[in-house]
Amino acid sequence: MFDFLKKTYKITYSSISLDGTRPYNEDSIKILDTEKRKLFILADGLGGCGNGKLASRTAVDSAADTGENSQDSGGTLLKEIFEVSQKAVTDKKDNPEKGMATTMVALIIEGKTAQWAHVGDSRLYWFRKNKAGTHTKDQSVPQMLVNIGQIKESEIRHHPDRSTLLHTIGYPWDKNPCDVSEQIRLRRGDAFLLCSDGFWENIEDEEMEQILEKSSGAEDWLKEMTETVEKHAADTDMDNYSAICVYVE
Repeated sequence: MFDFLKKTYKITYSSISLDGTRPYNEDSIKILDTEKRKLFILADGLGGCGNGKLASRTAVDSAADTGENSQDSGGTLLKEIFEVSQKAVTDKKDNPEKGMATTMVALIIEGKTAQWAHVGDSRLYWFRKNKAGTHTKDQSVPQMLVNIGQIKESEIRHHPDRSTLLHTIGYPWDKNPCDVSEQIRLRRGDAFLLCSDGFWENIEDEEMEQILEKSSGAEDWLKEMTETVEKHAADTDMDNYSAICVYVE
């Protein structure tokens, strides 16, 4: 009786982080997988700000340590993760007013719920029934232009100011700018994609959905999307590109 209350989900995942055509990779990924929670973290260090790799690595390491040791959960934990990462990156800087910054996006799965947060333009996409239910909104100039109706969302990918960010980890905050989602109840077949701009700029939402629908799981989905990203970015100066795919079975 009430067997549906005992239903548990198997969470599978796969990740990549590649250089593109750049001389080194400033993206970082960290995955925490414990009995208490699963925490997926992706950061994209800003190359023009000096030592982006150190910034992104510091951010994800600090986030994972917080996720492993904190007694908080859900949205409260996500805010704590971003605050701790901000302090860790800022503490490594010689001058707090400039240099060394990173974006970051994080997904927490606890029991049968999921919640996510981000700063900057690294994204999370949530798919249900193979359709993109939502994705995080970039903290960037093009997204601001979308918000006030000056451009369409489809124009963000190729906008000349797409890399101009309003918030990052590493630069001073007046208050925590991380955008925290509502908590959702998981369903079998839910899927999540965390990715840097080097990934999402080179694949359309519809392509993500089409590939997901015919994929056997997280690894297959990521493999096919990566091939699409690389095809679209062929013969371009391709940025670092990183992604984590998470699948609920």
